[in-house]
Amino acid sequence: MADGMGINVETLKEDVVTRLADCETGGKANRDALIVTDANGQASLGRLQFQTRTVIAYTREIEDRRIDAGEARRIALDANRSSALAKKIIFERDGAAHWHHCARKLGLYQEVKAIQRLAH
Repeated sequence: MADGMGINVETLKEDVVTRLADCETGGKANRDALIVTDANGQASLGRLQFQTRTVIAYTREIEDRRIDAGEARRIALDANRSSALAKKIIFERDGAAHWHHCARKLGLYQEVKAIQRLAH
């Protein structure tokens, strides 16, 4: 969807998710397969550093679909599926707060609000 000024909202959303993934992975190689133990002792997976329980919860909330931990890990480690989920979380739910460090570092809170206004 483009606004009257030729701005493609989906492209803006994709750019946010791409920059967020770059920040979350810190430029590491093979970032789609990246697994890191977070400060809370839980594994964060893939380019967007999803935790299994987060993927399970949002898949249930957004898609009204129940998945197991194995499917959640597959989603987190799949670039396309994890990006799609992140876009829904960021732009249709509670924003970029799940990625607070990088969202703050990249100035995404205000940018997300601006994109949400363009989308409506």
